[in-house]
Amino acid sequence: MTKKILAGMVCLAMALTMFPGVAQGVTQEEWDELMDQFEKLQDKYDELLTLYTALLGGTTPAAGVPAACAGMTSFTRDLYQGISGDDVKCLQALLNTDPATQLDAAAGAAGSPGNETTFFGPLTHGAVVKFQNKYAAEILTPIGLTAGTGYVGPATRPVLDEMLTGPECVEDDDCLSGFICVGGECVPAVECETDADCPDDYVCEAGLCKEEVVEPEEGWLTARWLPTPTGVEVNWGASDVAVGAIELKARDSDITVNRIDINFDAVPWHKIDYLALYDGDDPVKGTDIDSGTVSEITFGTDYRLRLSGLDIDVSEGGTKDITIKVNTPTIPRTPGALTMTTGADAIRGVDTARIYQYATCAGNRQFTVAAAGLGARIETKINADTPEEGFAVIDPDTATQHEVLAFDLAVTRSSARVRTVTVTLSTTTNINAVKLYDGTTAIGSEAAAATTSFTDLEVDIAEDTTKTLTVEVEYAATSTAGTVTASIAADDVLAASANEEACTYAGSAAGNAIYFWEVVPDIDLVSQSLSLVEDQTDKANAELKFRVTALGGDIFVSATATDIVGSSTASTSEYNLDTTGLTATAANSYRVAEDQSQTFTVAGYLDNNAGTAGFFSFYLSLFTWDTTDGGTTNAWDNTNWMVEDIKTSTLYLTD
Repeated sequence: MTKKILAGMVCLAMALTMFPGVAQGVTQEEWDELMDQFEKLQDKYDELLTLYTALLGGTTPAAGVPAACAGMTSFTRDLYQGISGDDVKCLQALLNTDPATQLDAAAGAAGSPGNETTFFGPLTHGAVVKFQNKYAAEILTPIGLTAGTGYVGPATRPVLDEMLTGPECVEDDDCLSGFICVGGECVPAVECETDADCPDDYVCEAGLCKEEVVEPEEGWLTARWLPTPTGVEVNWGASDVAVGAIELKARDSDITVNRIDINFDAVPWHKIDYLALYDGDDPVKGTDIDSGTVSEITFGTDYRLRLSGLDIDVSEGGTKDITIKVNTPTIPRTPGALTMTTGADAIRGVDTARIYQYATCAGNRQFTVAAAGLGARIETKINADTPEEGFAVIDPDTATQHEVLAFDLAVTRSSARVRTVTVTLSTTTNINAVKLYDGTTAIGSEAAAATTSFTDLEVDIAEDTTKTLTVEVEYAATSTAGTVTASIAADDVLAASANEEACTYAGSAAGNAIYFWEVVPDIDLVSQSLSLVEDQTDKANAELKFRVTALGGDIFVSATATDIVGSSTASTSEYNLDTTGLTATAANSYRVAEDQSQTFTVAGYLDNNAGTAGFFSFYLSLFTWDTTDGGTTNAWDNTNWMVEDIKTSTLYLTD
């Protein structure tokens, strides 16, 4: 839209100046009125041109940048004594904005504020030296200089460029009418209905977004050491190791924390060479640790690091967690513990009333730098997906492979390559082989032994990551049942640390029992209920409904009344097997055909009149089955893993 307005005005101006004949048919009075309108349009054109140029980042300089720098966004060449150009004039103007770097020229003389020239002479050279000395940390120190040179080169130009591209505005008043200051830039005012329609820190007033005015309030700042991390062991050559964390809390006002002092109980640069504060994953400020950045308070016992200019915003009633991370030298220096404290008034912030608020953390946080290089630490842990206690159906004609253990190897302090894993089996009977997998890839296969070792492995695990491995066994082609468990101890894992130091080991992993059967019933709960008898508080009716599925062959459930039993811990209880839909064989069994299911229902009655009030349930306490009709070989009680979950919820009964 702005471009169209400007284009229209340019066309009108050209028509009136290049073709005056168009006005020959009008009176002088009409001509004068027409020219008056043109002059007004010309004024509007000039205003819009200024606005348009500013919006496009054109020749109008940002707020606070000298007019001599109009059109410049950076210094594109080196400047030195004897050179001339508009960029020299901009340089002089920038230097004259700060009394500490002004050219030493008399008021009103060439080179003085407002009287800048395009020539780089001795006065400009001297002012550049003062500028470089003032910003030594940014200009001189990185290139190994200690004093300004007066030469505007690659180290100086970026600092000047930053002054050229400073924020266009600081507040709304710096912008033209109809514009507001957002993020240092003038942008068109936003129409709104609610505050949600406006940028951050703006509110909706009279249909337009206006800068929110925060009423100044005196606040209160508190701080404490967070429980973790603490007692961290740091290896030589480590980086970004979290050794402590501070919680900052603002009360009664927003508070901006701008300084944190950390005291050490020993010479810190003997143990660490860098320290940084982090807000979550975002770095706040870091510094090298040496005698130049740390102040000695008491020789040998008290050293203070001051971290200022932090600008950590803590909202009223909110908290901000600041983590302390350190680096250690690659070449070991002085090992041992280093304790961090914050002295009185060590943490300083300012509230919205512009009043300084101070806090400290009670107690301390200690970390230890290793006496020698520490190799990777490898902790063995059971994986959540390790097989639960259960069964595997075997085949008398074909060997059966089944997973028996899933375990994790968690590596810290350094990356590692796992070379050996040893698995202990509860039995080797009928087990042909033991196999180790990384995902779906077999990385080892060995003949079964009580302790089966997988050697010459090359399982690489990066520092601070975890690798999951699984163990499977190959069960022989047989009808003979068996039970297998697998386990791994801490010293059953051997690895090489990437930093060539000795590894340390911890933890263990023990798998659940896996039952290998040719034929087995799979029992699962279908439904359960337990409710009080009407108008009674010490008596309840119960019902268990469970499904039996025959795997590997037919199974026969004993039809004898005392072979399928429901029980309770109430003072007395009764049970009854509902035989509806069940047909017993001549040998008094309920046959469940292979891969078929049969539902059984056991009803119960609980009477706690003679007992002690409490919570009670009804459960399947005995399930008897066999692979032959009429047999009762397998009598599973409620301690058996297949039966233990066949129970009701609990119910309170009085006595």
